[in-house]
Amino acid sequence: MGLPVYLVGRTQEADQPQEQRSFWYSEIGGGLPQRQVEVFDAGNPSALADLPKTVRGWIAGDEPLLITCALGSDAPSREAFLAEILAARSTARGIETLVIACENVPDPVYERLRRRFAHVSVADAVVDRICALPEGDRKRAPDGRRWVEGHEVWEWVVQLSASTTP
Repeated sequence: MGLPVYLVGRTQEADQPQEQRSFWYSEIGGGLPQRQVEVFDAGNPSALADLPKTVRGWIAGDEPLLITCALGSDAPSREAFLAEILAARSTARGIETLVIACENVPDPVYERLRRRFAHVSVADAVVDRICALPEGDRKRAPDGRRWVEGHEVWEWVVQLSASTTP
């Protein structure tokens, strides 16, 4: 696809490693990581101002913007950050912004964002078999990078409300 990606990690805490520009990927049961995946950049921002200038430019720009979220139990603590990003998006007609909540059980945060930002499409999604939590201490590789395990076959099912589908 070639889309630029900015990977947002949890807000930096003492025991939370700094998010890195690359992560390791392996298929489920594949053992050691099989390949490295590079992204445009990564960080642990807590506010719009913490994002790199290029990413802030994407948010302020007039190109379509896709935000995928897998916040889990952190959703309530990240609501203000997401709201700040969505508020910075133009409301001009035709500038598309889509937030996909990739959650097993979407938090009420997403419904509040849906109601608050009419110029943004907020969709619930089921991501089938793309990632699994590595067992034990394999969530991070020894070098501190994220270790993602996924299935060879995967699909996304994205549900938009009837009012936002063409």
